Amino acid sequence: MLEAVVALAIVGLAAVAALGAFAMELRTAGQAARALEAQALAESRLAAVRLLQRSELEPLADSLRNGRFPAPLQAYQWQTSSERVPEQEDLFQVAVAVRWNEGAYSLGTRLYRPRPLGSR
Repeated sequence: MLEAVVALAIVGLAAVAALGAFAMELRTAGQAARALEAQALAESRLAAVRLLQRSELEPLADSLRNGRFPAPLQAYQWQTSSERVPEQEDLFQVAVAVRWNEGAYSLGTRLYRPRPLGSR
């Protein structure tokens, strides 16, 4: 009888450990899915900023600076910044941050936007 109780206790502990590992894997998969969505959204916003002219980068319009994505992605909001790189007239540092309740994803790059000829 004692052997059966010990065997059941061991099986019970193994089952609890397995369920805990499975639950952690489900949480991790959900977080990874959110991070992938956020990365794609950040890349999309950065692609939109890459299309801007020099005059639109400095300063960024409010509609380009921050916002919320439309449904079904309304849980995500974005913020974009653009500033001239010191001592580099034609170089801009651009960053996009996508945030949601459980985290954030940031992406940045530098854009070269020369002044129009004759404006120096």
